[in-house]
Amino acid sequence: MSVLRSLSAVLAALLFTAPSAEAQEALRNLYSTDGFVRRAAVATDTLYVGGDFITVGPPTGPAAVLDKVTGEADLTQARVGPGGFGGG
Repeated sequence: MSVLRSLSAVLAALLFTAPSAEAQEALRNLYSTDGFVRRAAVATDTLYVGGDFITVGPPTGPAAVLDKVTGEADLTQARVGPGGFGGG
């Protein structure tokens, strides 16, 4: 019974004394999909992905700034999050 108590104490100490971690910011050059990626394959220097998604692109949040001539997303602008510009 004392072995069980010792193991329980060690387990509790490990669970409740975990170091804190800071939030991480998404990389702007890391593309995301609007659905699930089911398969991925690499050939030379190209990554192929397939799955249940329609678009692939950089994460912009619920809004994006587009160039009025080309229609390309301006990724230098602040990311829009649920709380507004710069929101998380």
